[in-house]
Amino acid sequence: MVLEEGGPTLTLLGTSEVRQRVAVADGNANLVISPSGALAALSVPEEGRVQLLDIVRMRRGADIELGMDSRPSGLAFIDESRLLIGSSSSGKLSLYDSVYGRVIRVLETGAESITELFVQPAEQVAWLLDSQAGRVTRLSWTRPELRRSIELGEGLINLALRPGSKELWVLSNTSDRIIVLEKSTLELLGEIPCAGGPCALAFDHSDDAWVVCGESDEVVRINAETGESLARISIPAGREGGRARPVDILLEPESNRAWVACHGTGSLQIIDQLIERCVAEVNGLLQPVRMSLAPQGGR
Repeated sequence: MVLEEGGPTLTLLGTSEVRQRVAVADGNANLVISPSGALAALSVPEEGRVQLLDIVRMRRGADIELGMDSRPSGLAFIDESRLLIGSSSSGKLSLYDSVYGRVIRVLETGAESITELFVQPAEQVAWLLDSQAGRVTRLSWTRPELRRSIELGEGLINLALRPGSKELWVLSNTSDRIIVLEKSTLELLGEIPCAGGPCALAFDHSDDAWVVCGESDEVVRINAETGESLARISIPAGREGGRARPVDILLEPESNRAWVACHGTGSLQIIDQLIERCVAEVNGLLQPVRMSLAPQGGR
């Protein structure tokens, strides 16, 4: 699934072509897919709501109305019925349950804003990125009073858990670094230099991190264990010489392909991870900004 700013549309892709598009609200800030791949959620900050979509039928579902002052941004599914929604204006975390069709709980997090969310449902834990204050917060939605936070400075833009480890990786695109934290205590474990404006990352089955660098039009492959940079892969410019401006990356499980969304050229570049090179592209997209894998939707 690709969120296109230029539509605005949510687009279902096959292996190499656009299969179907559905119009969505303007000003979407985030896209997440439910664990089964049946539902998508998009935050619409300017309108104070979250838009739900049925991916199987590719049609719009219910809207979660939160109020014009809430400015929902960060999103994360806990399971098929429950969705966490972070406010970029108040720093509050709302828990929506589709069984009841409403927000059933609003949590105080201590954050000024929430722009990104990452959850571990089995542990009932969420990590919140507060880009305004340069802070990361860890809390449980069942026991929100037991929270921890750490201030890391300006330019925080993305975060993800390193699979099979106790590490939380946080990207700073203004200081060109990856900050590595212990996921439970938020203790600073180290920093990895990453020039070029890191803005998105994904981990593969070999424990390598693939980091999108939007300022240098590159994807950097990093050994997650040692922090060593293994390769810098250039993303080609457009046919008329315009910059690619990559913004997101998605790794296909069970394959050796990485998909890179390029906002500037309106394309997806496909990287062969074995040879570390762009080998194909999907054109005709409308300023893609986010991607997410839909395991069952549209198949």
